[in-house]
Amino acid sequence: MEEKLHQNEARVLELTKEWTNKWNETQNILKEETLALRKEGIGVVLDSELPHLIGIDDDLLSTGIILYHLKEGRTYVGRDDASTEQDIILHGLDLESEHCMFENQNGKVTLVPLGGAQCSVNGVQVTEPSHLNQGAVILLGRTNMFRFNHPKEAAKLREKRKSGLLSTFSLSMTDLSKSCENLSTVMLYNPGLEFERQQARRVGETGDEKEADQGDGGKAPE
Repeated sequence: MEEKLHQNEARVLELTKEWTNKWNETQNILKEETLALRKEGIGVVLDSELPHLIGIDDDLLSTGIILYHLKEGRTYVGRDDASTEQDIILHGLDLESEHCMFENQNGKVTLVPLGGAQCSVNGVQVTEPSHLNQGAVILLGRTNMFRFNHPKEAAKLREKRKSGLLSTFSLSMTDLSKSCENLSTVMLYNPGLEFERQQARRVGETGDEKEADQGDGGKAPE
């Protein structure tokens, strides 16, 4: 009993140390990256003052949320084997070593594909610099999907919505609505969901084969 007690105490100390390190790291990140956490009902909201990308992960086993800040100036996106250092490192199908650049100037963010890299905004492939609006759905390559958030633009739209003057922002709201529609459409072709459909199809086919065997009296085909 005494030995078990010592083991439990050692485990508690180990867990306390792990969570203390995680909390210190969290504080540093919140401080450095201009992030804030706040409660909303039983949920937790992560707020940021800077334009950013939120990852829409196609990995069914992923449980984390990835946020990439788009700093003032240029933010480069590519693979870790690029000849120059990339600000955001990604991997996946059709992702170039130096894939694209996000330019954040005077509160406006533009996506710039590099060297013919595959980039889509709201389901439409872009080859030239493309201005991004709040809520835009971005696909880089074939598997890296993000939602673009612009906190200051979103705040302005919320104020207009409260005052009933959304008609003056019809273009922005149309783009936002289009983003939501395209997100639903693009997610239908999400690799993770496609994997689930394939698995369900295989299970269905296996079930059909079993039924067919039972219908033949369980005899194997000649």
